[in-house]
Amino acid sequence: MKLRFLALLLACLLAVGGACAETEVLSDAGEAARTLLEDFNAFHEQLTDDYIPLSEFSLSRDTLPMVVGTSVEVPYTLAPADASDLTLTWENSDDSVAKVTVKKGKLRIKGLAAGTATLTGTARDQGLTVQLDIEVIDPKTVLTINDLRAEYDAIRISITNNSDLTIDRIMFQVEAWNTWGGKVHVSNTYDGYFKGTYKHTLLPGETTEHNQFSFYYYEHGHTTEIAQLKLTVTGFVTSDGTYYYYYQYRRPTKTWNRK
Repeated sequence: MKLRFLALLLACLLAVGGACAETEVLSDAGEAARTLLEDFNAFHEQLTDDYIPLSEFSLSRDTLPMVVGTSVEVPYTLAPADASDLTLTWENSDDSVAKVTVKKGKLRIKGLAAGTATLTGTARDQGLTVQLDIEVIDPKTVLTINDLRAEYDAIRISITNNSDLTIDRIMFQVEAWNTWGGKVHVSNTYDGYFKGTYKHTLLPGETTEHNQFSFYYYEHGHTTEIAQLKLTVTGFVTSDGTYYYYYQYRRPTKTWNRK
């Protein structure tokens, strides 16, 4: 195609020369150029008729809350798939917050530091654009332990989701001590601590309910006094992945006797 175009261009230049010269050679060249130019116009019309414009450029989501150190994939759609020009350009407003890698049909985004960034994609054809607002969160700021106490025969816990993430599960460990400094068994354990998972969905801004998040403690039928509690949140799970971190909350508590 390139060679043909160059031939056409040369012929057109010769045609201009033919219009100014009186020699038979240039006159013949000019006639040939006009013929080639007509062929070129027909060829161009054929290209125009076969051109398939891009009609859709979209992302699977327009906001992305994520945690430092994790990666999330965001698919994008170009339609029709056989459009003539699928060229895209991407612009990241802050490379220090999120690293973006473009693969065929999806973006892989890694959270680097707490902060916000805006990713803008532009299709060369039709000038279609998309935008993704990225929020990278420090995992230690996602949850707040509001309440940790022993009440009658149960340990009560209240946790709030401070982030824009939807949390599916929370992994934790609970330990308790009596007034003599000994470990108290929690929920039928014999090693002094209880590891478990809170499996109720916690939406942004929501707080756990005590009747969903409580554990029994006992001392083989003897009187038990809870004097100290420690809750360690070891991680949480969202629809985008599992995030692990180590956060402890320890406090003295009002002493309750279980008889």
